Amino acid sequence: MVVTRQFFCFLLALLTVLFIATPISAQDLSTADGSAEVNGLDIYYRTAGSGPPLLMMHGFTGAANWWDLHLERLAEHYTVIVPDLPGHGRSEGRSGPFRFDLVAQDLLTLMSEIGFSRFHAIGYSAGGITLFHMATIDPDRIDAMVIVSA
Repeated sequence: MVVTRQFFCFLLALLTVLFIATPISAQDLSTADGSAEVNGLDIYYRTAGSGPPLLMMHGFTGAANWWDLHLERLAEHYTVIVPDLPGHGRSEGRSGPFRFDLVAQDLLTLMSEIGFSRFHAIGYSAGGITLFHMATIDPDRIDAMVIVSA
């Protein structure tokens, strides 16, 4: 992977928003709730904003609303897609153990189902591990990624 100036600018902007900027309440933000049938599971997701797609994945035992404090600011520049990982929040889970490779495949399929062939992504904890798997399965689909505490 070639690290470009654009990637570093993306990373710096995202880290600034997430960790330095004062959080803004997402109460008044216009979001759309949706769900998609993905690999036999009903996966819940929210979208907000416009611009390049940015997939944001929460950590283990979390849910899409984990990102609410940052959604408004990011939605000014991106089409933000925030799913509940399978088996979390409003998304169905499969029977058996939680497998990151299957979750990665589910999220890649979700992004295709809702019309995004390429995207930026951030993953926190289990979301970051999922993102590592996604990048391994289909690296050409991820334009830039930020992994936090994975």
